[in-house]
Amino acid sequence: MKKYLIISALSLVAFTAKAAEKEVEVGSSVKAATVYLQGAQLQREANVTLSSGVTKLVFNDLEAGIHSNSIQVSGNGKFTIMDVQYLSKYVETGAEKNTLEIDRLKGKIEVLEDSLLELNFDLEEINALLSTLNTEKNLLLNNPITRGGVGDSLDLLMDAVEYLRPQLNTVNKNIIDAKRSQHKVTRNINKANAKLTDLRNLLNQQNNNSRTTKLDYRVVVTVLAEQATKGKMSVKYFINSAGWSPVYDIRATDLDKPIRLSLKGQVYQNTGKDWEDVKLTISTKNAAENSQKPNLSSWYINLINGNGDYQPTYGGISREKEALMDAQVIGTDDVEEVKSLGRRRTDKITAVSNSSSFTTVQRQLISEEYEINLKYDIPSDGQRHTVILKHDDLEAEFKYYAVPKADQYAYLMARIGNLGEINILNAQANIYYSDTYIGQVTLNPAYFSDTLAISMGKDKNVRVTRTLAGEKCKVKSLGSSAEKTVYYNYKVHNLNKRKIELVVEDYIPISTNGNIKIELLTEGKFKHTSNTGKIEWRFNLEPNQIENFELGFEIKYPKDMQLSGL
Repeated sequence: MKKYLIISALSLVAFTAKAAEKEVEVGSSVKAATVYLQGAQLQREANVTLSSGVTKLVFNDLEAGIHSNSIQVSGNGKFTIMDVQYLSKYVETGAEKNTLEIDRLKGKIEVLEDSLLELNFDLEEINALLSTLNTEKNLLLNNPITRGGVGDSLDLLMDAVEYLRPQLNTVNKNIIDAKRSQHKVTRNINKANAKLTDLRNLLNQQNNNSRTTKLDYRVVVTVLAEQATKGKMSVKYFINSAGWSPVYDIRATDLDKPIRLSLKGQVYQNTGKDWEDVKLTISTKNAAENSQKPNLSSWYINLINGNGDYQPTYGGISREKEALMDAQVIGTDDVEEVKSLGRRRTDKITAVSNSSSFTTVQRQLISEEYEINLKYDIPSDGQRHTVILKHDDLEAEFKYYAVPKADQYAYLMARIGNLGEINILNAQANIYYSDTYIGQVTLNPAYFSDTLAISMGKDKNVRVTRTLAGEKCKVKSLGSSAEKTVYYNYKVHNLNKRKIELVVEDYIPISTNGNIKIELLTEGKFKHTSNTGKIEWRFNLEPNQIENFELGFEIKYPKDMQLSGL
């Protein structure tokens, strides 16, 4: 008897707990977002009021595409979190007709109908004008003075043509203008009719459908409170439909000042919910990338003889076992087929592929996070919204380079070092010099180590000319050989008001034939790289300084042959 009383008591407790369980919808908003290169972790917060007992808190109207395994729930208050569930449910919306929407649609339809009426009047007026113009044109063409007669003189005919030409030109121009207007008005009428059809369909839907449903995504948190209390709940989860891409600004203001490297984040989100007054954290981590360590299988090697047969195996591994391991590597059950291959297929084993002043940089083990102490509004429009992440002032070495064979002006180059200290991302960079946009460059840390060379554009105040010295150029014959002498004159002029360092580059030819010999004739302070033919002069030029120099070389070749490529 006592046993049955215990069971009845437990049933009564379970029934009481279930009866006391309440379900409360919680209005929440996104307060913080950690945006990854692909994807984002959102944090919703809500204030809750709980009565004693078990309560199901329903965070409803959430974004589609939430990763259920990523959901994290925490709370602050005198209650216990018992269970967390991710659910979706069809809910009814628009239980009553939306009279405001109906009135708005009716107003739009009325305005559009009035516009259509005016457009049709305009089209009728244009058609009438076209009819008049065509009649006028026919009268001019069919006038007796244009058709002439046998007895008409040539002078009379010429006078008629001179009179009719401007008249016809004017009429034809007016006809073309009228047709252009007719086309525009007709196109506007067609657009207005299509829009009117859409509005009428929407109005019919509003009038006919009093109830609609939508799929509501929700997180249900079951909590237990011993007594009535208030608290705060936080729900975090990962979603794919957001992300950011990096872009840099490289700004140089003067040759004796550091270059400012600014990192900007172009944040986008298309979650279906606008982010309003949200604290952003931008992470360089790609949350969609595989984070698991690759695993490799054992790598076996063996010897084969000239006939493709396996050599005897040492270490106690039989030929049959070797063939079985081969079959596992290749992915086949036919051991005999593997034996006939006569070699191991270890090539099948591969590794698994796998704003600034308000920003705090948190350097993680494999990524960085930029915590921005400003609140942002990011609408759910898929557009990119720019956020300033950080500025770095970098020392740079400025130097001018000139290639007078291709351009008469010098180019300013900046060499930036110590890039390894600031974790450069793979991104496009906009280059500015003295607030003038120069162009773009791709920053890819895989292709530079610690130093980056950037062209800051052309400076027309540094001019380098290269002209052929005709009086010193000549060709002469010596027996079966010919000698060609070539000289170039160079002039460098620094028109800047500051001292500059200039490098001038040119090339002399390189022989690709043993019968062609090339000799450098010029002596001076320059660097010659013989295997490439590159010639390099270096100057430190004062303001308005001019330097003149020359380059000469001699080519010896068989007299009965001609040179190509010169």
